[in-house]
Amino acid sequence: MKALRLILTMAVLLLVLLLGIYNHQLVQLTLFSHQSLPIPLFLLVILCFAGGFLVASLVDVSKISRLRRELRREQQRAVSVPPSAGRDVPGPDKGQELPKDSEN
Repeated sequence: MKALRLILTMAVLLLVLLLGIYNHQLVQLTLFSHQSLPIPLFLLVILCFAGGFLVASLVDVSKISRLRRELRREQQRAVSVPPSAGRDVPGPDKGQELPKDSEN
């Protein structure tokens, strides 16, 4: 597993290196009347990729924290309910029918 991870990391680094070599021209971003400093195109692409990764990670972290809160609530609820709760109430087993109300 470590070897596969190393190979994938090396492949990504090679792609980033090739991206930098072939896209070294400068670009300038403009938003309304504001312009950025000229930066290499590969750096802009890498920054956009990193920003997308960061946003996706934040969404994942929020989802994990929500699931942990729900799990904690369920664990607290399970602790607060006595073990015999729910066993005293008779219920139909599989194959049994519910008694019908006779209002005749």
